[in-house]
Amino acid sequence: MFEDPRNELGGDFLIKLATNPKEGMFEFLNLIWESLTQDVITKRIPHSNQILGVRIVDKCYQGKVHFRIEVWHKINN
Repeated sequence: MFEDPRNELGGDFLIKLATNPKEGMFEFLNLIWESLTQDVITKRIPHSNQILGVRIVDKCYQGKVHFRIEVWHKINN
């Protein structure tokens, strides 16, 4: 959860995908999501011990396609 105390001094990276619905767009989004989560779980991302969570947010409305992928990270002092 974003409210977790470990997130208090951290931040996030955002990947925004806003487009008109096109064939293959959801497959592309799924590929990004699968690659990201696998790399986090297997620790293939540098400094993966700093990552607290990842999530995908569906912001689609009125026929517009808009997704956001977030990577939450902590900051060690």
